[in-house]
Amino acid sequence: MRTRTELLAELDALEYDFHQFELMDFAACVSSRQRREIVVEGMDLAGTTWAMWLATARRHYIFYNRRMHRVHRQHSVLHELAHILLRHQGQPLEALLSSDEERAWLRGLSMDTLGASAAGRRRLVKANADDQEREAEALVFLILERLLRAERRAARAASSSIGGLRRWVAGMAFDG
Repeated sequence: MRTRTELLAELDALEYDFHQFELMDFAACVSSRQRREIVVEGMDLAGTTWAMWLATARRHYIFYNRRMHRVHRQHSVLHELAHILLRHQGQPLEALLSSDEERAWLRGLSMDTLGASAAGRRRLVKANADDQEREAEALVFLILERLLRAERRAARAASSSIGGLRRWVAGMAFDG
C-alpha cells in the first residue's frame, strides 16, 4: 500500500486546480492523465451497490447509483476515479458476478452501452476490504482535504464587508 507521501505525489502530478473543482472536470483531468476516456453514468443499481468501475480496452466506465444523495454520489465517483488514477487492477468480471441478476445486468450493457471496446477482457473493481480499496479511500480523503483547503482560501479571500470583522476573519487560519 502506498504511503501518504506517495499518494500526495500522485495527486500533485495531476496539477489540478481545486479552486475550480467540478466533479466531471476532475474526471476529465484524470482521463487526460491516463490518456483514456472515462465515461461516468448514473444507473439504478441494485442493493447497496454505490458505484463500480469497469475497464475495457479503450475506456473506463464508472457507474454510480443515481438514487444516492449527491454528496455520497460524489464520494463514490471520486473513489472509482482514485482506482483509475492509482492504476489499480480489477478482477475478471466473470469472477465478481455472483447472481443471475448481475449477469443479466452485464448482458444488458452489452455493446450498446460499452461500444466495441467491450469485446476484450473486461475488468470490474467491486468493493472489498483489500489494500486497493483502502488506498482509493485514502486518496479520496486527500482529494477532499485539498478541496476543503481551496474553499477555505476562497472564503478568506472574500473577506468580510464589515470593516470591524476583517481582522477577526483574517485570524481564523483559513489558509490551511
